[in-house]
Amino acid sequence: MVIAMFAGLKSALWACWLLKPCWTAQKVKAFKLSSKTVVACARRSTKAKSPWGEVLTVLPFQNTLATFELKGKDVIAALENGVSQVEDGAGRFPQVAGMKYTWDPEAEAGSRIVSVEVMQDDGSYAPLDPEATYGVATNNYMRGGGDGYKVFETEGMNAYDYGPGLEVVVADYIAKLGGDYQPMTDDRIQKAE
Repeated sequence: MVIAMFAGLKSALWACWLLKPCWTAQKVKAFKLSSKTVVACARRSTKAKSPWGEVLTVLPFQNTLATFELKGKDVIAALENGVSQVEDGAGRFPQVAGMKYTWDPEAEAGSRIVSVEVMQDDGSYAPLDPEATYGVATNNYMRGGGDGYKVFETEGMNAYDYGPGLEVVVADYIAKLGGDYQPMTDDRIQKAE
């Protein structure tokens, strides 16, 4: 399974539904992707004939696609980091696809993730296994510990930080769709009640 995590409002509004097919289409060599892919990512709608302007607006930093492996417990730690400063408006909130999680904004930082489930081959969800190893795809900035995602830097295994530029991957995929992409929400992120 591959998990990809992106943070920050603009970049996080792109990848959820765009990048998993992009990684597959770009044949990222670090992992063989399957339907068990877990993708945390960003997403945004565009109907532009040429998506470059939109893509460069939300992905202006020339980050590259980075892949590595991470234990499930460290995936949870990354999610905890992502929700740790939400009350301050910190730009690290994790967006996901191929997985879903529930978090409690009233809990103490570091104890806010209530549950994490991973999409299975048949489209159903099963609890994330803290001891299992998952492939992770993100950008090279976050892989290097940016936005507080130090666990990616310190616990990531078999890292490859030199994938294609995210803006190229996303623009190519939108172009492949004919420039028409419509995002959707599907309850991947829930607040505990």
